Amino acid sequence: MEAILYASKTGFTEQFARLLAEATGLPAVPLASAKLPEGAPIVYAGWLRAGKVMGYAQAAKKYRVEAVLAVGLAPSSPQQEKATRDRNQIPAGNAVFCLRGGLTIEKLKGMEKFAMRLITSSTAKKLAAKASRTPDEDDELDILRNGGHRVSLVALSPVLAWYQAHK
Repeated sequence: MEAILYASKTGFTEQFARLLAEATGLPAVPLASAKLPEGAPIVYAGWLRAGKVMGYAQAAKKYRVEAVLAVGLAPSSPQQEKATRDRNQIPAGNAVFCLRGGLTIEKLKGMEKFAMRLITSSTAKKLAAKASRTPDEDDELDILRNGGHRVSLVALSPVLAWYQAHK
């Protein structure tokens, strides 16, 4: 791997990329300013919008993406990772990791801010109305109601294990 390239909207994806860079020794570089040779092997980290990993298609056209970190609000699960792989047409040989980032609606603007308020309000109401929630659902509800993030080195454990096996 030559680098960790990333696209970040509100900063959580960048935080994950920088933590991963510290742990691996790879440079973390914004996709927009990357100057790597075409076909260079990379780890790509992008934020999720309606299931799409933003910037992934652009990165995959130019570089050899070995692993994708999809940063959103949903917890990691095999179902979430499969849906992310399918929705973004990520090849079967590439690792996919879904990471829970966070929520700061204040950093959004215009229609994105408006839409996110509607989505978070609706989702929070549905989760709050559930008679029985999983710990992951409780955590998601907390983020939706109170904001904050879940960026941590511990959350990157599966990514670091994959990296150690593939470097």
